Amino acid sequence: MSVDVRRFPATCRLLRQVSEALFFRGAPVPTDQLDFIEREAMTTLILSGRRARLLFSLALFAVGWLAPLWVRRLPPLSRLPLPQRIVALTRFEDSPLGAPLLLGLKAVLCFIFYEQPGPLATLGRPPGCMLPAPPSRHALPIVSDAASPLPSPTPPPTEAA
Repeated sequence: MSVDVRRFPATCRLLRQVSEALFFRGAPVPTDQLDFIEREAMTTLILSGRRARLLFSLALFAVGWLAPLWVRRLPPLSRLPLPQRIVALTRFEDSPLGAPLLLGLKAVLCFIFYEQPGPLATLGRPPGCMLPAPPSRHALPIVSDAASPLPSPTPPPTEAA
């Protein structure tokens, strides 16, 4: 999936700032990972339905404008340095108003973030999301045509007169 995301610079910037604060784990998130999140989230947003796009965009902009108020700063979120953004999003998530907005965004962004091999490896998982299928206990044996030919059908019995 790749769509030109340069058409939405404000949304891309806000998405990047929220992602940077959400996935900060003692060290800044590498730029290539933020680029991936931005590109994939915007592509998903562009290709999604009208209602999903509207809800995601409204939640993103509500978080961008309301979260700074939880640390007594003026909006938007871009004015805050990274440590204050992290605190603002944490406090906003703990509030009854912010939880539904931020958790929805967080769910989508986590799916995208953990698609990448690097973050997935930090969780101790091999790359990829598919687990091997467990063997079925009730599987029927597969008969190949070459190994055992099927018997020819027997004609129906005819009545002798």
